Formats: sequence, structure tokens, C-alpha cells
Amino acid sequence: MTLDQLMQIMPHTQRGGVFLSPINQAMGEAGITELRDQAAFLANIGHETGQLDRFEENLNYSADRLCAVWPVRFPNVAATAGYAWNPTALANKVYANRMGNGDERSGDGWKYRGSGCLQLTGRDSHLACAQHFGIDTSTVGDWLRTPIGASRSAGWFWKCHNLSNVDDFDKVCDIINIGHLTGKVGDSVGYADRLALYNRALEVLK
Repeated sequence: MTLDQLMQIMPHTQRGGVFLSPINQAMGEAGITELRDQAAFLANIGHETGQLDRFEENLNYSADRLCAVWPVRFPNVAATAGYAWNPTALANKVYANRMGNGDERSGDGWKYRGSGCLQLTGRDSHLACAQHFGIDTSTVGDWLRTPIGASRSAGWFWKCHNLSNVDDFDKVCDIINIGHLTGKVGDSVGYADRLALYNRALEVLK
């Protein structure tokens, strides 16, 4: 992929030159060589990062938004006290005792928050990625938020989940970030944006 192609696919990015080589390296390492797979990979990392603008999960929510996103955990505004506009506390609560994380007091939710071009989340994913790339487990979170770490970890995730052998773009998106677990097409978070990026990538790369 050339820089011109990357900029056509993600026209809002200001960091195309920084990410071109890492993304190409990631696709090479993961065996993402077919047009369809490259377009799907670029569409999903483009969506997850806001076109290469952010590399960690946005957990800065208002009280009303918390109730909408996590209605079981936050059934009313009163329940959001201490968590609204508090990303660290929120991550520690909603990711506690999941994905290899400890309880809320452990701080694992924030330490292992979604990071990288495909938002690796949880202690298990972070440490497995660190082991694969030979990164110190104490600094893997910081590495995931660098251009090379964000890109290569996305390629690793893609390969681990065998996504090049998933022949349906909707299913690929669901594996990466499912929204409401209904099994319906378009339930992956931000599906409309992913699809628009995918169609543009297909056109540009061909």
C-alpha cells in the first residue's frame, strides 16, 4: 500500500506518513495479502482509531451515556456517581473480573484498557500479545499505544482470530467489536462507518 492510497482511504488522518510502514509491516506479518482482507483490515483499524487519531479506548462518559451503554451496571444516574467523567474508575469497574482482570480495586481495568489499532482489551490479551512480540509485560500497554505497537498488535489479533478465512465482512466486524449480541448484521459497534471505509478501501486498493 502506498501513502497516497492510505490517505485516500483515511482522508482525515494527519499521521499517514507515520503509520504507513507499520501498517504494511503488520499486514505482511499477518499474511493479509488479498484485496478483500486488506480492505477489511484497514476499514476496521480506521474505525477503531478514528482514522489513526486515537489508540486507546475513550472511557470519558457522561452520566446519561453510562446509563445508555451499561444499563445493568448503571440503572440510573445516581448509580453513576464516581464514574461519570472518570475514565480510570470506569474502566476498573466495567472490566473487573473479566478477560483475566482482577477485581475493581486491582486497577487492572484501567491498566489493560482497550489499546492499539484494534483495541486489545483485558489482561489476557495484553500479556499474550506481549509474549508474542517479546515485549516487557509491564510496558506492553504503552507499546500498544505507539504506531508500531498499535499496528503490529492489530495484525497479531487478526491472525490469531484467523480473520482472513472469514469470508463475510459483517462477521469480521462482529468478531472485532460486537455491539448488542443479537447476531444480526450491522450489530458491530460503528458498523456503518466500518462499511463505508471498507468500500472505499476496495475501490482504492484495486
